[in-house]
Amino acid sequence: MKVFFLISLFLLSFQTFSQEKLNNDSVIELYAMDFDEEIIVAKINNSYGEYNTSIDSIKKLREIGIPAKVIAAMINNSTETIKTGIFYKTPEGEMMEIDPLSFTGRRTNHLTAAVTYGIASNNSYAYLQNSSSSNKIKKLDQVFEFYFNENQRDENSNSNYLFMNARSPKDFILVKLFSDGRKNHRGIKVGEHGGFSGSQTGIDSEDIIEVAVSEEKNGRYRVRAMKPLKPGEYCFIYQGTLPVDRNYVARTIYDFSIIPD
Repeated sequence: MKVFFLISLFLLSFQTFSQEKLNNDSVIELYAMDFDEEIIVAKINNSYGEYNTSIDSIKKLREIGIPAKVIAAMINNSTETIKTGIFYKTPEGEMMEIDPLSFTGRRTNHLTAAVTYGIASNNSYAYLQNSSSSNKIKKLDQVFEFYFNENQRDENSNSNYLFMNARSPKDFILVKLFSDGRKNHRGIKVGEHGGFSGSQTGIDSEDIIEVAVSEEKNGRYRVRAMKPLKPGEYCFIYQGTLPVDRNYVARTIYDFSIIPD
């Protein structure tokens, strides 16, 4: 009789959960209402759920007292979809995705070559709007997560088109951008023509930053610069083969700002 009463009370108290999926907050709420771990585990095992089971999230769950059996049930029953893309930790501690961004224009400084009668080279630059990225990262949080989901390589289901062909973070390079507050733009040199150096295109090696890559599991990688990045503007640029028959070149970077702590 007591067991029947507890089950009835449980179902009555959580009618609102029947029409929505469970998540970390749902489990915390169940625990705060002083239900036994067996009941919470049963609810998790018999409900649709999307749980954040990252190391940081598990640590927080343990700190507030969520039992290990409950956390294990969350891990085993999560149907969370791993999105493809590049993610970072915001100053508020949330994991956010960096959306692909397009260069808004290119420019070559023909005036320099003209003044020097062709001795100096013409430098070509690609520009982005705004002198600073909207993706803000603290100096101490410079670890990026790259997710590659094999099930999302179909063009019809994946809006993050650069990850349709990419296989690992090694298909990207980390680049330092210059920033001009007066002109309110950011950019990078993408070519040099004329002068004694001849002609060459591509990112200057001096602007490329070496990174360390560690593979986790299920298509997840952690990426960080070999040396801590100083405050400023940066971006990851895809260097692999782009899909054909569409103008993919318009958006090929993932930008961010390193801000002082």
